[in-house]
Amino acid sequence: DTDTNPTEDERAPGPQDTKQHGDLRRALLAALEEIGSERGVEGESHRETPRRAGVSHSPPAHHFGDLEGMLNAMAAEGYDMLGAAMGEAIGAVDASGSAPAHEYLRALGSAYLHFATDHPAHYDVMFRSGKGEDMDWDEYQKTPAGAGAVATFGPLAVTIGKLVEEGVIAAENGRYAATMLWGMCHGIAALWIDNRLQGFYEDHTIGQLIDGVLSATTSLLVGPDAG
Repeated sequence: DTDTNPTEDERAPGPQDTKQHGDLRRALLAALEEIGSERGVEGESHRETPRRAGVSHSPPAHHFGDLEGMLNAMAAEGYDMLGAAMGEAIGAVDASGSAPAHEYLRALGSAYLHFATDHPAHYDVMFRSGKGEDMDWDEYQKTPAGAGAVATFGPLAVTIGKLVEEGVIAAENGRYAATMLWGMCHGIAALWIDNRLQGFYEDHTIGQLIDGVLSATTSLLVGPDAG
């Protein structure tokens, strides 16, 4: 399919679309996620999405403008979902009472990896759309996806601060540690989504792999007794 800019007649959804879906925007994003899960971002089509959602071709143009607009909306939704998962994970640790920083780190890592592997299409789009080559960092932060990316990095920054306070890492290494931990989780998620790790972990579920990786990471940071 070749995506084209919509005409004025294409911009408004018809009454049959409104009747079919009380939340048409969400239905379109759900269809886009389904397509992305099947064959990745490159295979997603501005025209196939409404067909998959069971509506005419006009609603995507009305809600998103074009394929890039749909992908940006999906990325922003993914960051919202990830942020909620990370917030829930932090809340669970808080509820357990006084906990060391590495417990927050484990909770965040688990939330991040489970989100990525449970929602591979969202995760893929989050890191492939939203920031054009001509867009600087300040501009990107003002977009929905950029704002979501910054917000989801916040809990990791707070946790790194706790690790610094506990003397687990030196203050001057805080930003590097955050980058290392984010990169580790991102790499594991990408490898699993791309089916690169399954051969090494035929005896593991993804949950067991996540638990093992986070235990090993915690042991490296604070010693084997905390793993």
